[in-house]
Amino acid sequence: MELQEKLGLYQVFVKLYQHNQGLLNEILQLEQSPDFTFNRVPYRYKYILGVIEHQNIYLITNLLSQGTGKLFQGQNIWTIGRGQKVSISLQDHYLSRYHAALQYVREQGFYLYDLESKNGTYVNQEPMRDRILLQDGDRVRMGSVIFSFFLCHWEYQASQEVPREILAKLEQPLLPISGEAVDDPPERTTDLFLPDQQVEAPLASSESVELSPTLRAAILDRFFNRDRSSSQEED
Repeated sequence: MELQEKLGLYQVFVKLYQHNQGLLNEILQLEQSPDFTFNRVPYRYKYILGVIEHQNIYLITNLLSQGTGKLFQGQNIWTIGRGQKVSISLQDHYLSRYHAALQYVREQGFYLYDLESKNGTYVNQEPMRDRILLQDGDRVRMGSVIFSFFLCHWEYQASQEVPREILAKLEQPLLPISGEAVDDPPERTTDLFLPDQQVEAPLASSESVELSPTLRAAILDRFFNRDRSSSQEED
């Protein structure tokens, strides 16, 4: 049974390698310590939105423990780390207490600084030094936390009136009329997690991508048989 479970997981990694090698490489690169587990991969899509609204500068983010919120700072500097006195506090022991900072510079934009953190800061999978001017859509990693940065120059734009035919559709009742049967929605499956009979065929195909011995060993070692030593948390 254990061997079958390992084989099934290995097939999932092969499928992932075939269809999204970049995602697999990103998961492997996230490992900063031997005790890395999938539990640290975020399930929600994380982001920080930098908003420039005339003279008002602020951030909107869902990285806060309370949920999504708006952050103002008089100096237009927001600190990020695992400490309690930072603007965005993240419970991740791979972060330094003061890990990084975002600063808005007028007429230029939002700069990201790495505050000499122990594990570094990465932008678009590249390690950064000192500071970098963030662009709309940049992907940032600090420790095991990954988020995207978006930039919004706030401008009010009046939208056109909604056509009558669309209004008519919106006014239709959402609940089915009593007595009418409701069809069950079709079962949806992702390309990665297909039913077993659909997974086996591509793997058996002669066109399947073969993992290199090095990558195969890395996957199996990391998730099955390697003795993991605990790392010390940063002071």
